[in-house]
Amino acid sequence: MSKETIKQSFDRSAVGKGGDYERRRWFSDALREAGYQMTKESIHYHLLERGPFYDCLELGPGAGTWTKLFLEKYPDANFDLVDISGEMLKLAKKNLDKFINPLCHSEAIGRRISSSMRSFAPQFCGAQDDSGEGNRDDKGDTQDDKRGVKFGNVRYFETDFLDFKPDKQYDLFFSSRALEYISDKKEAVLKVAGLLKSGGRGFIITKTPKYLRAKLLGREIPELHQGQIAPRKLKQLLSETGFKNIEIYPVAMSLPLLKSSKLNRLLFRIFYKFRLNFLSQFFAESYCVKFEK
Repeated sequence: MSKETIKQSFDRSAVGKGGDYERRRWFSDALREAGYQMTKESIHYHLLERGPFYDCLELGPGAGTWTKLFLEKYPDANFDLVDISGEMLKLAKKNLDKFINPLCHSEAIGRRISSSMRSFAPQFCGAQDDSGEGNRDDKGDTQDDKRGVKFGNVRYFETDFLDFKPDKQYDLFFSSRALEYISDKKEAVLKVAGLLKSGGRGFIITKTPKYLRAKLLGREIPELHQGQIAPRKLKQLLSETGFKNIEIYPVAMSLPLLKSSKLNRLLFRIFYKFRLNFLSQFFAESYCVKFEK
């Protein structure tokens, strides 16, 4: 599937839900809310409680659902959010405003953008003006593709991840449910390696492929969701790229055929602190992988 098709799909999701994307995605029924709680607890247990960071790159923040957890835990850290969907980034900006630390850096003080957010999405990528000098905000500050659009300690970039060219490296890379939409997984892992500082950490949550199960049940997998990668394959790519201390854990659990949020949460309680194995992978709707450079 082309990058433009993926972008359009998520733009439509953001706009089509009338700004209510996050609630409909995670809180519209008991099963979705259970998925949210399991993911949230996994992020806290396996990542946020394991020590601070200063510069974080998040791939695919969507509406900023998980970014809020990071900002609450480490309000003085810096965050760069990269998403191919400008409409999703608009939602993220709206949802994160109250969590942002406007005094984290002196350059953030006084930065403004018009209330109508005109030309907001194109500026994420640093689309240049006629003079070739890049976009300028209301105070005349240049905003190029390396700086994105900044609000306090958060910068927003609308771009394909493989085309992202920041002005620094990071000590934490985080991504939830985004890797499956990148067709070239090897290039994506190499990109992460280039963006992390020596000793930097990575934490990826992605869907567990269940293609055989879907086939046996007669379910058709939409093309948009056919890029999921098996845990063993992702671990192999990370190892071949030079990452170390690679650990994989189940995240959201789901009991096949039985749509029970209580049973899903029970499975989560049993397995989430232990590394992924054959049994937990059978129930895992998603998994996380931790690694270090």
